Parts: sequence; structure tokens; C-alpha cells
Amino acid sequence: MLANDTIRALSYQSIIMKRILSILSQKWPEYILEIIVITIGILGAFALNSWNESRIRSNMTTEILTQIRSDIEDNLSDVSGDYRRLRLGRQAHINVIRYIHSDMTYMDSMCFDFDFLIMDEYTTANRAGFDALKENGFDLVKNDTLKWRIRSLYETALPRIEAQGAFHEHL
Repeated sequence: MLANDTIRALSYQSIIMKRILSILSQKWPEYILEIIVITIGILGAFALNSWNESRIRSNMTTEILTQIRSDIEDNLSDVSGDYRRLRLGRQAHINVIRYIHSDMTYMDSMCFDFDFLIMDEYTTANRAGFDALKENGFDLVKNDTLKWRIRSLYETALPRIEAQGAFHEHL
């Protein structure tokens, strides 16, 4: 009885295999076409995803470089204003020394020079764009010269003119 069941199972499997092969031999072009369509769809999805990531990265680069440009313009404006005020302070020191050496009597215009004597200016750079670039990777910037100049400005030049404790208390 067991042998008969085994023979029937093998016979049944044989019939199923013959049926599958028969269907495949008749419909193989349809199945090949379906496999090709699915493959093209998957490859298209990967290409679309890659294009979208590239577009997002390019937009991010543009936004970050725009922010860096704005930060640099603000920093330049701040440093220029500080420089003008420090020049006024320098001139005030010269004027007060001249007042002292010439033993001048007090005039109302001298109050400005005395006020400018204690003027203190320092720069705190806007770094938002640079910090975003550092966080997202410097490889966002393809131009090596631009990348080097940005890093040099923010890592070397700006720290030298920012207030950094007792040694750099005044510009």
C-alpha cells in the first residue's frame, strides 16, 4: 500500500512537472517579457531614486553656499564697522594725548574723544552656513579651490579676529 502511495505521488509530481513545462513552452515569451518589464521597472526606480538624491544634494549645496555667502557678507560688514569704530578710537587716543600735551581747556567736542577712548569692538562671526557644510560633508563643494578658501576663512582667519579671552580682548 505504501509503495502504491509513493508511486501515485511520484506520478502526480510528474504530471505537474509536465503541465508546468507545457505551459512554459507555450507562454515563455510572455514570461520573458514580464521578467524584462519587471527588471526595467526596478532599474528605473533605482535610477529615479539616484537622480532624486542627486537633485536634493545639489539643492542642499546651493542653499549652504548661499548661506555661507550671506554669512561672509554679514561678517565683512561687521568687521568693517568694527574697523571704522576702532579707527575713531585710535584717533580719539591721539586727540586726547594732544589735549594733555598742549594743556588745552575743556571743550564740548572733547567728550566724543573721551567716549571713543573706551570703545571696544569685537567680532563674532556668523557660522551657520559653514557649520551646515561641515555637518553635511565638505564633499558637497566640488570646486577644490572654493572648498579650501571657505575652510581657510572659517578655520584660520575668522578665529584670529574673534574675541578669544584675555589675549585677544581687543582687536
